[in-house]
Amino acid sequence: LIGNDAANVINGKGGNDILTGGRGNDTFVIEKGLGHDFITDFEGAMASGGDVIQFKGFGAGATLGHDGDVWFVTAADESVTYLTVENVTALQPGDYVFV
Repeated sequence: LIGNDAANVINGKGGNDILTGGRGNDTFVIEKGLGHDFITDFEGAMASGGDVIQFKGFGAGATLGHDGDVWFVTAADESVTYLTVENVTALQPGDYVFV
């Protein structure tokens, strides 16, 4: 899925998807249990691009961890959802939000 120069909301929904936001301040939506998505061009909210990752449906107490650029969210029910953020091995608190 490919965005454009505008601020896009990109949600791969089910399956394993490649997500590219483009130049705008994009929101990448990652939903619990819906595949292993791959973000190609993340520029965090602290950078000039202002992209944000929105983790949806994980419940209170969900945690975020990583091994290199592979990120994993452990939900309140202990299920795990994976996400690769190309070349990103650190996320700042302003780079993501749980909803």
